[in-house]
Amino acid sequence: MFRSKDYVKPLLFVFKKAGKHEIHSCFCHEFLALWMLEEKGKIRIIDEKIVTPFKFSVVPEEKFNMLLEAPLKYFQFSDEKGKV
Repeated sequence: MFRSKDYVKPLLFVFKKAGKHEIHSCFCHEFLALWMLEEKGKIRIIDEKIVTPFKFSVVPEEKFNMLLEAPLKYFQFSDEKGKV
């Protein structure tokens, strides 16, 4: 899903209808998947999982219409010198 180890921008997917769509992590680095449901202008977190490489099926607990995928590297914080 992500281009390289240095590509650290999260991806947001918005679906027209809520459902329990499967995702996979073939050829992906480890990432955080955050499933959300938007209803009546409010966003509720449905499920969150750290997805490891080469999983063929990852499904949330409930229906969702938004999915945020962020590589774990995105959450690393730098020290005082700006190095990770």
